[in-house]
Parts: sequence; C-alpha cells; structure tokens
Amino acid sequence: HFFQVVEQLGILHKIGMVTLDNASNCGTMMEELEQLLHEKSIHFEHDGNYIRLESYCNALHADPVMQTCSLVRVCHASQQHQEDLNNAVVQGNLDKLFGEYPLPEAHLLHDVTTCWSSTYLMIDRALELYPVSLFDLIISRILSVHRLSVLGDVRKFLRMPHMVQEVLSAQQTPTLSMALPGYEKLILVLKLLKQHLPRIAHAIDASVDKLEEYLSKTQVTRIYAIALIINSTMKFDLIETHWAPSECTDAWEWLC
Repeated sequence: HFFQVVEQLGILHKIGMVTLDNASNCGTMMEELEQLLHEKSIHFEHDGNYIRLESYCNALHADPVMQTCSLVRVCHASQQHQEDLNNAVVQGNLDKLFGEYPLPEAHLLHDVTTCWSSTYLMIDRALELYPVSLFDLIISRILSVHRLSVLGDVRKFLRMPHMVQEVLSAQQTPTLSMALPGYEKLILVLKLLKQHLPRIAHAIDASVDKLEEYLSKTQVTRIYAIALIINSTMKFDLIETHWAPSECTDAWEWLC
C-alpha cells in the first residue's frame, strides 16, 4: 500500500529514509520495498534507508550536536583533512556526483558561543557537505545515518530563531519594538513546528517556556511598553492584543 501511494504521487525516486519501529513485519516491508524499487531501477537499501525509532532515540541520547562540534575540530586541526574535503567537493562537482546543484566549496563551521546562530550554521554546513561522505572522509565516520536524522530535525528547529535574528539584523538598528513582536511570532511558529517534530518536542517546549518567561517580564516593565507605543507602526496594537487589561491600563499611565 505504501508503494502504491508513493507511486501514484510520482515521487518514488524521492524516497529517502523511512522511519519505523522495530517490529519484524517492518523489516519485511522494507525488504519488499527494496525489491519493488529495484525493479523500477531505483537504488534503495532495506537496511541503509531504514531508520528504526529506537535508533533515533539512541542517536539523540548520543548528542550528535556535540559530535558535530568534534567533527569540525578534528577537520580543522588537520590541513590534510581540509584539503581532502575541498578536493572531494571540487571533484564531485566536476563529476556531477551531487545532483543538479553543485556543493559549495566551503569549510565546516565552528560553533562559537559569542556568535548568533553559530550552532545552526555549523549543523547546516555539516549537513550541506554530507554528500561528500561518499568519499569515505572523516565526516562519514562520525555522523551515522541515525545521527543525521536527529541533526536534520535540530536544523529545522534552530532555523526558526535564526530567521527571526536575521530579520532583526536586517534592520541594522533593531529596537525593542521590533524584537518583541518577533518573539511573539516565534512562539507561535515553534508551537506549530512541535507538531511536525514530535521527537524533539521537549527541546521546543523548553524554548517556548523561556520566551514566554521573558515576554511576561516585559509586560510589567515600563521601558518595554513605551518602546512599543512610540513606534508609529504599532502604537497600542501589540499591547492590546497580547497584554492583560490591567497591564494595558498600566501602560497608558506610564505614557501619560
């Protein structure tokens, strides 16, 4: 049934990883799917393309983000590793091994505590260059298939706050009146995202809780209210939408 649905949608060639539990019939299904796809001349491995739910949990527990940090450090510590990675990208692009779009001739990025979105950018670059693992470089020996799945979910999660930060940075002179509405929208987006990434919902919930805690403090702080009110594009709109009636009254009194 799964094969028929995917075939009707015309996306057989786009099947990537299939996440199932460890039931024996799931393994049988994957073997049958492999055979059907091979008959269509589509490469697929019943084991290599099978993400077991338990394996995902184990990979999450192994902290693939920290393992990616280790990968970057190891790669940058060796000039030979960096040259091998660059040569593999260049040759792979020439041979069109990476599909229609070539990979960037770029290095892995460090996670820097003093840099906004550095964790997201590090993961994004590592996943972007992962096809180079076809050359059996050091990157493929640290990031397993299951850890890649976890990193993919983490990247989707971290992309949301990164986008908010990018919008604020584009203003060049970001203000409280821009930041606070951005945080309100980020909370809504994260709550929706949690439905699509249930296996890291605990991390998303922690982020939402921290944002809501911060915003609750702004609602009893005079400078935040004034910053919103004096912005001609907002005035009292945001306050009246998100603040309690008593807090709106306080904001009026602060302005007067």
